Amino acid sequence: MIGVSAFALSMLWGMLGPLRAAESATAASGAVDEAFTEIGAILAREGRGDLDSGQIRDLDRRAQRLLESTLVRIGSAAAPSLAEIALDEDRAIKARVWAVNGLQIAGSSASLQVLGRILADKKEPDVLRVEAASAVGDFPGPSAPRARILCAFLAGESSPPRALRQALMELSLLGCPDPSALDSLMRRWGPRPSAVIAQTEMPLALEALSRSSPAEAARALLGLIGFYRRGSPERLRVIGVLDTFAGELARFPREARERLSAALLEESASPATELRLLGMFARVEDKSSIPMLERFTGHPSPLVKEAACRDLSRLGVKRDILSRCASRSIRGASIR
Repeated sequence: MIGVSAFALSMLWGMLGPLRAAESATAASGAVDEAFTEIGAILAREGRGDLDSGQIRDLDRRAQRLLESTLVRIGSAAAPSLAEIALDEDRAIKARVWAVNGLQIAGSSASLQVLGRILADKKEPDVLRVEAASAVGDFPGPSAPRARILCAFLAGESSPPRALRQALMELSLLGCPDPSALDSLMRRWGPRPSAVIAQTEMPLALEALSRSSPAEAARALLGLIGFYRRGSPERLRVIGVLDTFAGELARFPREARERLSAALLEESASPATELRLLGMFARVEDKSSIPMLERFTGHPSPLVKEAACRDLSRLGVKRDILSRCASRSIRGASIR
């Protein structure tokens, strides 16, 4: 038996590694090409115009199974070929959509970057950008890279409505590392957003804010209170979301006190809103808030009065100030 040195073996494996990688890449490319040749035939069949919606759904399921079975065999090695198809403007749009779906299943970091590129490209068809947004949101792995891509997309002032809505749907589960993108988007809609935006995009944007960096989200929401009209549904929604971040307000007491004070004075027609604002006001934990809270100890609503007295008690004010509370029971509850 002829002996082979460890050095010779290492050299041999070093030569075989790139060869095997090249063979693997060639095999993956061939498998993807073969799958998309069949998918192309399916799409041609659909395009003849003689099928009903049920038959088209059956063919779509067949294409989906074909794509999935191919990716089960070759995994992330399919990503380069899928990217080439997804970016090929001469391909049928539905074939490109299937390639985008395949990139999400392949799950490589390079795949995610291609999806982000498609989403950001203003020249790409809206339907493809919608699919890219969905694929980015569903992409396997950490949420931060996905959120960064989707939040960067929000910054484009000419983002198509359907793709924008899809991105917001994904971000309503992920949030933004930097909520300023959401803040800017909501301001672009104006203080009187259209009925469609108010019913669809705005709730998604607020949900995304609720899942964003707490301190920065609280700061953005504070600014938005002043942006929207007094008593408007938009302002009330913002106040409701900010309430979930009330614990963050002590980080920037002066700004929080000023914004909440202005809102308290403007929302005097709504005791329910005043109650919510007073609850947040107390969380600022700033004794400079005492003069504003004192104004509410004579409020006609017993609940608002009680909230003001309770907040004053938490701030450690003296008994003579609390004596302005109307009922003995409220005063006793506040002092305890």
